[in-house]
Amino acid sequence: MEYLNQTVKSMSEAWEDILLEMESKLNKYAETKPTPGTVCDDFLQLLMWGKSCQELQAFLLHELTEKGLKKLGHSVENSYCNIQKLILKHLQSVGQMLLFHLTELKGMSLWYDKYGVLGLSPVSVQDAIISLGSFMLKANELLQVIDSSLTSFKAFFRWLYVIMMRLANESVPSAISKMNQKNVNFVADFLTENFTDNPEKEGKTSGFTLERVGQYLKKEDLQLVNDISNNDWYSFVQSTPIMKESPLLYPHQPTKSLIQLHEQLQTAMNTALNRPSTIIGQHLQCNKSFKLYNSLKKEETKTSRPVSRYCVDSNQMYIVMLSQVPSDCLYIIRQSQDESSDIEFLKLCVGTLAESSLNTSTTSAAICNQHQIVDVSCYDDTTLSLLLQEINSNQEALSVLCQLNLGALIDAEQFVKMSSEDANYMLQKDVVSIDAGLYITQSRRLENMKAGRFAVSGSRKVSCVVFSNFRRVRIFDMETEEDNEDESCDASALEATREIEEENKENISG
Repeated sequence: MEYLNQTVKSMSEAWEDILLEMESKLNKYAETKPTPGTVCDDFLQLLMWGKSCQELQAFLLHELTEKGLKKLGHSVENSYCNIQKLILKHLQSVGQMLLFHLTELKGMSLWYDKYGVLGLSPVSVQDAIISLGSFMLKANELLQVIDSSLTSFKAFFRWLYVIMMRLANESVPSAISKMNQKNVNFVADFLTENFTDNPEKEGKTSGFTLERVGQYLKKEDLQLVNDISNNDWYSFVQSTPIMKESPLLYPHQPTKSLIQLHEQLQTAMNTALNRPSTIIGQHLQCNKSFKLYNSLKKEETKTSRPVSRYCVDSNQMYIVMLSQVPSDCLYIIRQSQDESSDIEFLKLCVGTLAESSLNTSTTSAAICNQHQIVDVSCYDDTTLSLLLQEINSNQEALSVLCQLNLGALIDAEQFVKMSSEDANYMLQKDVVSIDAGLYITQSRRLENMKAGRFAVSGSRKVSCVVFSNFRRVRIFDMETEEDNEDESCDASALEATREIEEENKENISG
């Protein structure tokens, strides 16, 4: 839902109200024009005969202007295309995923013997599915309105631009001066539908209806309802009582905007999931809490980013944690499944990496004997992945991707019992630390990149490293087997298999 909310927000921000400015100018022209007839009549006369009154010529040359028309056309096309892309690339995808999850929840709610304890209501989940369906129908309707508006605007602006160039006695390029009958029909239909001096719609201050997209992104009913009476499917459903009352068809709400249906969807989702979250929360309770450390200064809360990853076996639970990023050491906290057991921790620092872990690219350079830990994650139950930063004043400090044998550390039984009296005991300098470099089984220096974060997957055997600027990503194969010992370092266990560059970041969160 958060991804959906961000997408809808981005759509609202992408919309520009520049067409309202043109509507205001047309309305002013309609009020001051001395000649009889409507504005639509003046433009249709200009379209059919190529002639217009002096007032319309002055309006086009001095009020609307050739430069203003170019800016208007570019802004409208850019705004509408951005909204269109957000719907096609993001809104439809997240809508499909929400429908998938809601359908799963509905199936769980119908299996009362197994999932009844969760408090899922089939009626509430079905209401959420219906709200989602209506929302997606409205999104598709908005796509149709954008497509129709773009086609009409392009034809209208192209024709009007040629007219304004001729009025200004400028040469018109042959590429844009030609108009076929189809384009003439587009312009004529556009003028007939959108240029009228008498406002008939409730809430409209003028009869000009150039802007039809922005109303879908407002928290109010649509002023210009899309006519779907000629839609064959709609006519079939309306004429068939069984189809009209079928719960399998999503209801279409023609007068509601996309924002209104988005709010209805949020309410329906909260209703469907509020009771399960309450019931599940009532069955969860904290058996024991233990303060790990206190921040010494308030400013540290802005820079300190505790990172934790969980590895659980049948008897013990392990938490891998950094007190800040980057850090000189990391902590492995262990607690038995037995509630009465004590909490133990192991403090690790990374010095010189084990020589057996170094690949060709690493041994060819000067070996660093001190590292900072940038990120940490459990690769599997016996392996810990580390993203390190070399501390080297003489040469460029490179990032290093490592695999640490977690099982060997655990078997060493060097854990220290945590003091319950001193919350900062774990961070004290006199706590003995273990050099984790001796337990590194694989490592690779990451050339030509400064790593910021990473994520690993033991099941997929890959690691994804993000650059510090968060604009580029490299993916590494963590367990590639070498067929020949004489192969180059690109065949090592940490071979870089792909680099993805994102030149332009889009403004959306999943």
